[in-house]
This record gives sequence, structure tokens and C-alpha cells, in this order.
Amino acid sequence: MELLVTNYGSFLGKKSERLVLKENGKVVSEIPFHDLEQVIIDTSGASLSTDMIRECVEHGVQISFLTPSGKPFAKLVSPYLTGTVITRRQQLLAFFDKRSVALAKLFIEGKLKNQVNVLKYFAKYRKGVDRDLFEAVYSTINQIEQIAGQLSGIKGKCIDDVRGQVMSVEGRAGNLYWQGIKLLTGDKINFPGREHRDSTEPVNSMLNYGYGMLYRQVEGALILAGLR
Repeated sequence: MELLVTNYGSFLGKKSERLVLKENGKVVSEIPFHDLEQVIIDTSGASLSTDMIRECVEHGVQISFLTPSGKPFAKLVSPYLTGTVITRRQQLLAFFDKRSVALAKLFIEGKLKNQVNVLKYFAKYRKGVDRDLFEAVYSTINQIEQIAGQLSGIKGKCIDDVRGQVMSVEGRAGNLYWQGIKLLTGDKINFPGREHRDSTEPVNSMLNYGYGMLYRQVEGALILAGLR
């Protein structure tokens, strides 16, 4: 279970074995610590008690702080969540051998497969109602798959040898993906294409917030695995 705190003036404290959330001096929620996985602070006006922080740490509950755009800027975790010496050593050594190449290619391959699957999922509902749109989206899908196929031909002794090639594959395929999304949104939503930092456009603002939330999840998993 996750607790999202968004209201200015919120207070988080501890009562027995429960986290207590108060707003304007009134209790609005009480959650057992053993039911919590994460606490997300999405306001600049929240306060936390030290006993609540300690209880979260002891229960493995991460406390994350987000900017108004949804980007994480701080995280409270136990100081004992660190990797072993062997893990740290191998993580560093992998940067200088073929493991870094293999991992980078797998990351990009996974990303592109997911992008293709998203486009296919939404395109199938257009097949019977807008054949031209369906074919346009599938043309984009085919181009992404062709670019993704170039990953298998990328060889190198370490990531520095292939960084430019791998990033080129990701960038070109990513541009096509957002073109496909723009096709699917059509005229009803004025989606200009992917915009990142400080975008005020509604679709991109929601995407940036969602990516910020996902970043927090991935970062937490890396910390728990001792990889950061």
C-alpha cells in the first residue's frame, strides 16, 4: 500500500503501530506500518515526526519527496540498505567488459518491445473503424521493429565502444513511437509530440508526472537490491 500526501499543512506522525495523517489538526487516515510500502510526499508544506520516520525505516517503508512536476528530489531509506562488497565490485567491473554491452542492449530491447506492444494494443481498436489510421500506426510499428533489429549487430568489448550506436537505436525508435502516439491521439487531443522538462502541455505534463513516479519505483528497487 502507498500513501500519497498532497495537501499543504499535512502532518505525519506515529500512534502505536500506525502511521497517522492529519490535515488541519484532524486525523484523516491511520495506516498500520506493516501494511505500508511507500509514503510519497507531493507537497512543500508537509511535516513529519522523527518517530514516524524511524518506524518507517524499521519497517522498510521508503519515504519519497516529489517536486510539483512529479520528479523525485529526495528519499529517506535505511542506511543499512547497501550492497555487499562482491555486488559493488562486480557492478563496477561489468562497466569495463561485455556485460555492460549485453545489459544496455537488453534494456533498450525491452523498452522498444513495450513501445511496440502499446501501439499494437491501441491500433487494434482502430482496425474496423479507421483503416487508414490502423495502417499508418502499423507502418510506424514496422519501422520501430526494423530499427530494434539493429541491436543484434552491435558488438563491442565494453559499453563505451557501443554507447553511440545503442543510443542512436533508442533515439530513432523513440521518435517513431511518439509519432505513433500522436497519430492515435488524433485531432481531439492537440498532442505536439514528446516534451520533457517544464512542459505545460496537458498530455506531456501527465507523462512527466508518471515518469517521475516510475523513476521513484525503479530507484527504490535498485537501492533494495544493493545496486545503488
